[in-house]
Amino acid sequence: MTRAECIAVWKAARDGDDAKLQKMLVDSPDALGPNLVNWKHHRKGTTPLMVAAESRRGESIMRQLIAAGADINAEDATKLMNTALHYAAMTNRDSLVVDVLLNEGADAFALNRKGLSPLDLARQYRRGAVAAALTEHMKVHSGWLYLRGQFRWKKRWGVVVACNKQRTSRELCVFHNPEDIRPDAVLLVDEAARAAPFASNDSFCWLKRENAFIFDKPVMCQRVKRQKLTRSPVCRKTMSQEDVQTRDLVFAADKLQLLRS
Repeated sequence: MTRAECIAVWKAARDGDDAKLQKMLVDSPDALGPNLVNWKHHRKGTTPLMVAAESRRGESIMRQLIAAGADINAEDATKLMNTALHYAAMTNRDSLVVDVLLNEGADAFALNRKGLSPLDLARQYRRGAVAAALTEHMKVHSGWLYLRGQFRWKKRWGVVVACNKQRTSRELCVFHNPEDIRPDAVLLVDEAARAAPFASNDSFCWLKRENAFIFDKPVMCQRVKRQKLTRSPVCRKTMSQEDVQTRDLVFAADKLQLLRS
């Protein structure tokens, strides 16, 4: 297997040349197939699957590469360490490529070197259809939620998404409206936290609400602005620089299931 052969496969994947890629894969010995499709470009650091994932119509190419042994969750050889799903999330305006990767077992929870998931990048680059597909894949529950402020309750759309494959770790994404791409805030509740009813002793009736509850551990809240959302690749929990606060928040919902589903 020569570098020229590897580059030819990489370029065919990048250009969406279905016939050329198929011929090269058929002509190569079976033992060399996985090496060809997992080769990382000597300058770009990307695999053929990654460049195919950036293409608008890369579904057929990706299926060929995966059938030939492409590692769907491989990380690139750059300082960012993105996967093919990260590339698809950044560049695609529809969800077709992302759907193929998810159906073939791509890890939607993979974090790059900056601590960003494919969903984070789709939101950051405002890829609405891609963000919707990834959210649906990771979603545990969604519905209207009320957050108590100092003087009033704020009605927000809440989406609980899993943070790992086991779905044991979850976070709450808070949006102004259901159609928003980027959340206003991401709230992480400790896995060991338990919800308890909140009985308000306020004299102001407008601060009292049915189905109000709190958690027995502080909630970590990160404001999502100016693309500063980040996560820790080590603990896989929301963390940050200056935009994170640990707060004791009071919630309310029409039904007490939003964060416990």
